[in-house]
Amino acid sequence: DLLVQLREMAMQEMQERGRESDIDDLEAVANAIALGALNYFLLSVSPGKDMVFDPSASLSFNGNTGPYLQYVGARISSMMRKASFDPARIANADYSRLTQDSEWELISAVGRFPEVVEKSAIGYSPAELTNYLYDLGKDFSRYYHDTPVLQSEDAQLVEARLALCWFVLSVFKQGFALLGIPFLERM
Repeated sequence: DLLVQLREMAMQEMQERGRESDIDDLEAVANAIALGALNYFLLSVSPGKDMVFDPSASLSFNGNTGPYLQYVGARISSMMRKASFDPARIANADYSRLTQDSEWELISAVGRFPEVVEKSAIGYSPAELTNYLYDLGKDFSRYYHDTPVLQSEDAQLVEARLALCWFVLSVFKQGFALLGIPFLERM
């Protein structure tokens, strides 16, 4: 019943945002958002702590929620499609072109992923992973807002930035898989 309620709320939210024309199967996406919202909410609470589930808050596309992270992943996926990015190109990217502090912060955050997964597993605390993904999502959103990833006359800089975004996307996909959150290419 809860998943049905969440799916209906997610569908209503997407309709209010006028997203029906951008999504092939509205019901399937709404179901994935509902499942992501529920799983993320339940797993983001540290073991041993009490919680009260708020369906509306769990479905928010802003803040520390599963749908917010699904949206960040869909936004990166959209950028990759727009750039026709082939992951095979990451081996040839010139990472020395990444000179902004925000780029190195993202690189550092991506590099911490295995450590976070291990800490989460050892401590039986998926909240470690949800908190990490939320922080990575916030950092990426700030970077995306402040940095023109696709708009530069320096083609090597664009390639390096796209490769960095691909690494963030890869972490999101792996993190979502570990948490049972459906990854959405489009939202």
